[in-house]
Amino acid sequence: MNPLLLLLIPFAGKSQKKMSYLAQKIRIFRTYFCTSKKAIRITDTKRIMGTKTNIMIIDDSYTNRVLLKAVLDDLEIDVIEVHSGMKALRLLKDYTPHMILLDMCMPQMNGLDFLQELKKLDKKIPVIVISVLDDQTYINQALQNGANEYLLKPLDSNKLLSAISKHAEVELPN
Repeated sequence: MNPLLLLLIPFAGKSQKKMSYLAQKIRIFRTYFCTSKKAIRITDTKRIMGTKTNIMIIDDSYTNRVLLKAVLDDLEIDVIEVHSGMKALRLLKDYTPHMILLDMCMPQMNGLDFLQELKKLDKKIPVIVISVLDDQTYINQALQNGANEYLLKPLDSNKLLSAISKHAEVELPN
């Protein structure tokens, strides 16, 4: 298990102020995200085509958004956090991120509904689904509706970074 996920246990159900404190702690301990042979360090991160990568995180859980944002901030990736699929669709009418990280279990509009609506916007945005749902039927539905990758929680940050590199054309160091 990722050591940073262990930091969340005492913060479950806490306020946004305490979660902001947690985000600061995660940035301090970012080296825990660099445990594999392909360690990713802020100073080594490369951006292709001279533009900064931007990723939209769509998740109703503030805790999950904070964790994902901490990983992406360390890679100097701009992040837009959205708490619902409905709000994300409104933003996507005027904004096109390089990638979307999408939770499947959300109120009002679940991930499958969001993927179907995204198709209607006719935007070719790579989508990585991050979910606790480990049902093969659900995974296949997500992939058939336009998801590029389906990652399971608890999230392995190395798999996430690999998927981001693969689908958002972000080059990570060897």
